[in-house]
Amino acid sequence: MKFVFKLGMKNLLRYKERTFLTCLSLAVGICVLLFFNGMLEWADEATIRNLKKYETASVKIGNTEFFEEENFIPVDEVIKGREKIEKVLQNKGLEYTPEIKFKANLINEVTGDSYSFIGMGIEEKSHRKVYELYEMVYEGSLPDSSTEIMISKNTSELLNVSIGDYLIVETDTKDGAHNADAFKVAALFETPNPDLNKKFFFISLDGANRLLSMMGDINLISIKSEQNEESLARELKSEIDIEGMSVRTWQEQAQDYMDLSQGKKGGSSMMLMMVFIIITVGIVNTMNMAVFERTGEIGMMRAMGMTNREIILNFIFESGAMGFFGGILGLMLGAIVTWWLIHYGWDMSNYVGDISYGYRVSAVFQSKWDPGMMITALIFSTVSASFISIFPSRRALKRSISETLKSAGKFG
Repeated sequence: MKFVFKLGMKNLLRYKERTFLTCLSLAVGICVLLFFNGMLEWADEATIRNLKKYETASVKIGNTEFFEEENFIPVDEVIKGREKIEKVLQNKGLEYTPEIKFKANLINEVTGDSYSFIGMGIEEKSHRKVYELYEMVYEGSLPDSSTEIMISKNTSELLNVSIGDYLIVETDTKDGAHNADAFKVAALFETPNPDLNKKFFFISLDGANRLLSMMGDINLISIKSEQNEESLARELKSEIDIEGMSVRTWQEQAQDYMDLSQGKKGGSSMMLMMVFIIITVGIVNTMNMAVFERTGEIGMMRAMGMTNREIILNFIFESGAMGFFGGILGLMLGAIVTWWLIHYGWDMSNYVGDISYGYRVSAVFQSKWDPGMMITALIFSTVSASFISIFPSRRALKRSISETLKSAGKFG
C-alpha cells in the first residue's frame, strides 16, 4: 500500500500541467457552487428577517375570508371578537398591534399622477413594539395626526413629492362607497424590504378608520414573538376559538417566498450535479489519457507482480488526490468570493433592480458562510473523482499482459 501511495504521488508530480489543469477545472466548478449557494443562503436569511421585521410579523390574526381573498384585500372582512383576542394576547404577554390593510390609489394633487398601492392604518405606539419600520425613517417626522401619511423614498420619487406636499388617497370604504381625502407627507422611509418600499404606505389607525368608514373595526392583528410560530399559532387558535377567525404564521403569509425556498433545495442539488458533471468530464478525460499513455507501464507493473487491485488502487488514489486538491483550491477561491460579497456586496441594481417578488432583498447581493456546503463539496469532489477513475483503469486491465507489454515501446 505504501508503494501504491508513492507511485500515485509520483504520477501526479510527473504530469504537473495535466494535474494542475484538472484540479483547476474542479476548483472552478466548486467555486461557482459556493458562490450561488452562499447568495441563496444569504437571500433566505435576509428575507425571513425582512418579512418578520417589516411586513408579516411572526403571526397575524384575521378573518378567514380576508386571508383567502387577501390579494383583493376585502376591508369588509373584519376581525370578530377583538376584545377576547386582545385579552388572550395580553394574558400570554405577547406584543401585538392592530392594523387596517386596504388598497388605494395615491394621487399627486398637482400633476394628477396616480399609482396603486397598499395602505396600512397603524397605531404608532404598539406598531413600534412589533415592527422596526420607524427605525427606517430617514427624513421628516413621524405622522402625529390622522391627516398625515408616511411613504417610501421610492414612492416619493415615483410621484414627485417631498415632505410637506399633499397626496390624495383614493379608495373604497367598508360599505363599498368610493372615498378620497388629502394627506400631508410627514415622513419618508426606506427599509431593506423592497416589497414594502415599492407597494406600501402608512397612515394612522384613526385616519384609516375615517377614510374607510370602518366604524372602529380592524382587519388584522400582528403579533411579535420569539416562540416557534407554528406552535404559537396552534395555541392561539385553541385559546381564541372564534368562528371565522384564522391565525397565520409568517410562512403562510409569504407563500411566494416559501415556494422559492423549496425550489432552492432542488437548485442546490442541481448545482451539485453540475459539479459532478464537471468532475466526471475532467477526471475521465485525464484518466483516459493517463491509461492510454501508460498502457505499457501497466503491463510492466503486472508482469512484476502487482495485482489488479493494487493497480486500480493506484489510479483511485491518483484521481482522488486530484479531486481533493481541486476541492481545496475551489474552497479557497469560493472563500475569497464569499468574503468579498459579505464585506462589499455585488450591486446589481442597474440590471435587475430590487427583487420584489419572493425574496425580500435589495439588489446589492451579498453572501453567507456555509461550512456544511464547503465540507460537502470537498468530500463530494474527492469521493466522486476516486469513484470515476475505476472505470478507465478496469478497462485497461482487461487486456492481457503480453498485449500491454507490446505497447511499452510506443507509450512507455
